[in-house]
Amino acid sequence: MNSRRTDFIGTFYASIDLEVLSPEPWALGSLNLSFFTMPQTTKSDEKSRKILAAVRSILARKGYVGTTINLVAAEAGVSRGLLHYYFKNKEEMLATVIRDNM
Repeated sequence: MNSRRTDFIGTFYASIDLEVLSPEPWALGSLNLSFFTMPQTTKSDEKSRKILAAVRSILARKGYVGTTINLVAAEAGVSRGLLHYYFKNKEEMLATVIRDNM
């Protein structure tokens, strides 16, 4: 009989693999216990990706001159203030898009 169970414990996961060679209670088997963390995405990562996706979309449609902070904020669904929290200006957003797509 083989069994696997994974549980979330605080900030990490515990994985238990149990292999029993026989259904008898005295039978030998193996138990493997491991702990691991899952890669975490933060809300800031998600918002930054959302903003950059909006920049790419608007750049493709309107070009550099037609891409404005207001359009990016509206398409990303964030305020101008939050957009400036992540990126200093339009040039920094463009540089990030170019760097990420090279």
